Amino acid sequence: MRTYSSSLRKAWVREHVGAQETQRLGTRAFDAVNRWSLRLGGKPRFKNASRGLRSLECSDKYGDIQPVLDNGHLVAVRWSKMVIPVEPLSKHPTSRHDREVAVERGRLESLIASGGLIQTRIVRNMIRGRPSLRAQFVVDGRPPIRHETGTGTISADVGPSIMSVVVADAYGNPVPEAIGHRVLAESIKDIQAELRRLQRHLDRQHRAGSPQCFDEMGQHKKTCAWWKNRTKAAQQTLVQIAELYRCIAVTRTTLHGQLVNELLAYGVNVRTEALNYATWQKMYPHSVRDRAVGEAMALLFHKAENAGGKAYRYATRTTALSQTCVCGHREKKPLSQRFHRCSNCGREAQRDLFSAFLGLYVNPVVGADGASTDLLDLEGAAAHFAAFAPHLQEAGGMARSSGTPKHRGRPRRSQRSAARITARQKRRSRGATEVFGHIPVPVHATTATSVAA
Repeated sequence: MRTYSSSLRKAWVREHVGAQETQRLGTRAFDAVNRWSLRLGGKPRFKNASRGLRSLECSDKYGDIQPVLDNGHLVAVRWSKMVIPVEPLSKHPTSRHDREVAVERGRLESLIASGGLIQTRIVRNMIRGRPSLRAQFVVDGRPPIRHETGTGTISADVGPSIMSVVVADAYGNPVPEAIGHRVLAESIKDIQAELRRLQRHLDRQHRAGSPQCFDEMGQHKKTCAWWKNRTKAAQQTLVQIAELYRCIAVTRTTLHGQLVNELLAYGVNVRTEALNYATWQKMYPHSVRDRAVGEAMALLFHKAENAGGKAYRYATRTTALSQTCVCGHREKKPLSQRFHRCSNCGREAQRDLFSAFLGLYVNPVVGADGASTDLLDLEGAAAHFAAFAPHLQEAGGMARSSGTPKHRGRPRRSQRSAARITARQKRRSRGATEVFGHIPVPVHATTATSVAA
């Protein structure tokens, strides 16, 4: 594949794209087509010249993309005949982030100077409507250990926006400070409010700029183009919306990393249900889109396995942890019931935390036919329930009263707001036409006197 890609470097392409960059682009195209043929990914599509490439890389350190050092300090990145300056560091770093960046930059410069560079990549991002280039360096050696890992076991019951966690140490004893609820990407709610405000502003600009795209009821026509007369103000609003989406993605990734590092400090063995998080988009579209629970769990599994632990995903059909008690009694509960109260033995616990506690005692059992089945060890769970029971009572400040159930999905409109919208729609429909007998007559074109005449 690399040889074929190099053979395509002719005329204009040969003058502007290096050999290693062409080989990497060819490998990327082949991988995309191969994944599509194996039904592991979507159908690849070609990018036009206006969209451009998001990243470009070399195969090794001898390609056209190379760092430029001046007295041992990284000052620029050279790509063919173009030199891209690197943003300088603060001379007097005051914040913790600036000090960490300075330490990381010094470690990178020492590795590059000693010949430890393996590969260089340039990534293009849009920040505040302007393209921004970032350099990524792949160097030889093991990454530094910033967070020490524990030896316990983590059991998580995952929801669309909340993760309930129960941790047991190496001896099976509870870790009280780790047991509780974690809200996924909680800080993005402020950005979501600003995003919603701009989206409503963009909708008003759309209606003002392209009234022909809407009918008399104010609804968008399906056969009409999305936008015909986009003003400069509307274009600026689109740039602001795109910037907020980028901020949400970056903030979410940072918060997921902090949560995963916090959990791995207690243990690297992770237990959770085998769920398809993509199917939650039908019931909880906004939570899945903004919280990205699948991304958080994938990062947790990846880091746990890299740290030497195991990620155990057990089946929900044979375990049914939300319906089972440690005494063996099984009772189906609605989603609105957030507290577990067993009618057989009288044990009580918060529902999500209790499910996470039972996940510690799910083990695979090999049957006579050689097939493995995930089953709950009721004896082990009953023997340790007394030690965990005091910590399974709405830990983490997530208690909710039974009279106010949690509303999932889109927020409901108030009755006053719904009544006002309904009345406005009725006024619009009455103002469009008035029916006299069986003949609809436009009100604004004919008066009552002429009709009576």
